Amino acid sequence: MDVGTGIFCSAIFLGIVALYIATKDRWNWKKLLLWPLVSVIAFGIVTYGGIYVYHIWEGRPKVQEEFWGVRLRASVADIKFGKGAPTKQLDADIWIYDEGTADKGFYVVRFKNGRVRFVMYDGRKFDEPAVQGIDGYSSPERITEKFGAC
Repeated sequence: MDVGTGIFCSAIFLGIVALYIATKDRWNWKKLLLWPLVSVIAFGIVTYGGIYVYHIWEGRPKVQEEFWGVRLRASVADIKFGKGAPTKQLDADIWIYDEGTADKGFYVVRFKNGRVRFVMYDGRKFDEPAVQGIDGYSSPERITEKFGAC
């Protein structure tokens, strides 16, 4: 702090002291200082509570409606448009999409009544995609924390 800042801060402090001395018999200083202090503390508590509730709300397990960019109950035409033709087609209801090389995994899209029933990944552990933040390397503690004990 330089000299100018020190003079400015001391002038503000001395001004407040002079204001108190001049008005201590006419103003209710306890009420004047207590309400802003209580308001700031209440605002802080409400803000912290809101952040805490948001954190808990966002961390809860959610119903997963999409995997690999494929939404459940999407039509055959939607999948063919979004992902292209399948690499293999076991029958009309089971499509397989390879990742391009033999050492990578593949995705299986299963249809029922012309709509996507499920999407599955099969491949090496370190290539697999995460589902709701859980992958092949997640610890049992992390899984229990996310989904609860069985």
